[in-house]
Amino acid sequence: MNTIKSILTTLSIIISVSLAAQAPSIQWEKNYGGSDGDHVHAVQQTLDGGYIAVGLSASNDSDVTAAMTSGDLWVVKTDAAGNIQWEKSFGGSSYDYGMGVEVLADGSYVIAAVTMSNDSDVTGNNGVSDFWMVKIDGLGNLAWQKSYGGSNQDNIYALDQTSDGGFIAVGLTLSNDSDVTVNNGSSDIWVIKVDANGNLQWQKSLGGTASDLATSVNQVADGGYIIGGNTNSNDSLVSGNHMGWGVTDGWIVKLSATGNLLWQKCIGSTGQETVYDVKETFDGGLIAICFSNGDDGDVTAIPGNISPNYWLVKMDNAGTILWQKEYGGTNQEIPARVEQTPEGGYAVIGYTVSNDGDVVGQHGSPPNADIWMIKTTATGTLLWQRCLGGSANEDGLALAKTADGGFIVGGYSISNDGDVAMNYGGDDYWLVKINSDLTGIENLTSEKRFTIYPNPSSELIFITAENEIENYSWSIFNEAGQLVLNGIGKNTSQISIESLAAGFYTLQINSAFYKLVKCN
Repeated sequence: MNTIKSILTTLSIIISVSLAAQAPSIQWEKNYGGSDGDHVHAVQQTLDGGYIAVGLSASNDSDVTAAMTSGDLWVVKTDAAGNIQWEKSFGGSSYDYGMGVEVLADGSYVIAAVTMSNDSDVTGNNGVSDFWMVKIDGLGNLAWQKSYGGSNQDNIYALDQTSDGGFIAVGLTLSNDSDVTVNNGSSDIWVIKVDANGNLQWQKSLGGTASDLATSVNQVADGGYIIGGNTNSNDSLVSGNHMGWGVTDGWIVKLSATGNLLWQKCIGSTGQETVYDVKETFDGGLIAICFSNGDDGDVTAIPGNISPNYWLVKMDNAGTILWQKEYGGTNQEIPARVEQTPEGGYAVIGYTVSNDGDVVGQHGSPPNADIWMIKTTATGTLLWQRCLGGSANEDGLALAKTADGGFIVGGYSISNDGDVAMNYGGDDYWLVKINSDLTGIENLTSEKRFTIYPNPSSELIFITAENEIENYSWSIFNEAGQLVLNGIGKNTSQISIESLAAGFYTLQINSAFYKLVKCN
């Protein structure tokens, strides 16, 4: 379950179910790094309204101090305007990099990383590369670290905090010893569940005799886990692969709360697909953002275009496809993350090399890429798109919702023009704060309006109808789209939210949507 990703004072905003097509503006953008390569892989909003970004730094100058080697886990904490408050490097004498971060209720952070080291900050490496989890306090001081894996390669790609205060992490394993008890052949998806102190509770290997990997994991409302990635297998735990020659299907796996396999689905074509992110939606279904270059099987390609594209797939809670859409141009688009927006649509981040089709405003020319952000309606209709970058190369790897209804985008930048104000040399961490496209837009349906106050609140909220309404239904969803409270109201209603964890929620009243912030 995604925990506190945004806690800030925010006003209640009535959100239209019919949004303007104009892309929102950039509130600010900042580069961080040194003269070598620096890549953001994950970013979240923090309790104080700032941001925490994790990834890789190969630098040891400019913003980067106390680097261990030419490849470290680098953590950057900023204020709300993107100014660095502190930065820390973690790792050892080999290669180490961050892939995910969770913000905890006490203001500390847990980071998912890959380590090839076994010295300095890293102890217990099992061989080659390990899953690595690092907990730091609110000032970046190391609280604990743990390595997980076997004697071969084990790479972590995603992390989520769970409802019991522990963590679930996924990636790939080539091992079959130490912490890894089963290998189905080649690389498997490897899933580990740990407690709040990083102690291993259980682990699972998922896959077949060919290569399989996971890029995404999220806890869902029933306490289980939804995992996305890809598979080149069609045996053992994998069935239904479309079996293109030497290419992969997107693979979605549902596990129980204790790690038992409930179901698995291969989605794709005889081309190549990968699920980069899959999340539960407000209606209890699933949304997956994928890469696809196919035009058969499950994939309906853009007419005349089978270049790699964003492929957005909506499914029910058993993995049955309800609809799917492609977005892109005649060159290459590779997505990274998807977020459901408060009004039920979807925002996607990744990169594009195109400047035609759905893509308008690309700053460079092939092979240079821009970060490409799109937003769709709840049924996949493209509302707006925006290219972010300059004349060199940029990639969007991280996306998170912010409490003001906007987004924070993370990745890397090589440019020093266009949207990019500066560059330290090589690839820099690049954070871009995107304004909300919802602020001030009135509800265009016939739905009567409501006032929600106080907002933020720690204990009670009140819903007051603008005009007297006999009965109305209300529901509160957390950031993962899980229903946490609901009921029936009349005129002015009093709702206790004291039981909710501090964080950012969506309040639905009949068919209107509002932002709600629960504070401590």
